[in-house]
Amino acid sequence: MDEGGSAKDRRIRELERQLEAKDSTRNPFVYSNQEQLRVKDQQLKEEKEVANAEKATIREEANRRLEAVNTEKTTIREEADRRLEAVNTEKTTIREEADRRLEAANAEIAEATRRHQDVMGELQSTRIELQSEIQFTRDTLQRQIAKLERLLRWKSITSTRNPAHENLTHKFIISAGRKLGIFAPPPPTSGRRHAG
Repeated sequence: MDEGGSAKDRRIRELERQLEAKDSTRNPFVYSNQEQLRVKDQQLKEEKEVANAEKATIREEANRRLEAVNTEKTTIREEADRRLEAVNTEKTTIREEADRRLEAANAEIAEATRRHQDVMGELQSTRIELQSEIQFTRDTLQRQIAKLERLLRWKSITSTRNPAHENLTHKFIISAGRKLGIFAPPPPTSGRRHAG
């Protein structure tokens, strides 16, 4: 716009020189044209100044608005960054808490598994011991049954050989059972025997 104005000014001055060169008598008509040109030139200059002032005002307003927009954008971006940081911090806290709880749960599961294995091992040992005791008791009972059967056979043989012993007393059966190892021997008597 400045270059256009300069070209226009140069054109006006060129026309003024041409008019002055054509009419050196300076008649009123030439003066009138020159005055019109000067008035027109002054109007153009004033319009140019007004336009430049308006442009400057518009530019300043645009710059203020742009600065306000940039400030608002910066504020929004900072607020978004703060919120994002808060969300990330909360996510990290939740993740760490979840990891701690998971680790604690895994430790409890491992402890429960170990205790279960210990209990199962104890149950297995108890089962083996019970089976061994049952087998031992069964064998013992079978041996005692065999001894009782021998005692009964011996009683039958004795009764057959000596009918007087057919009705054996309880004491005699116990004595015979102890001799055969069926019954435990009597406990030792306490105290000292007196010499008779």
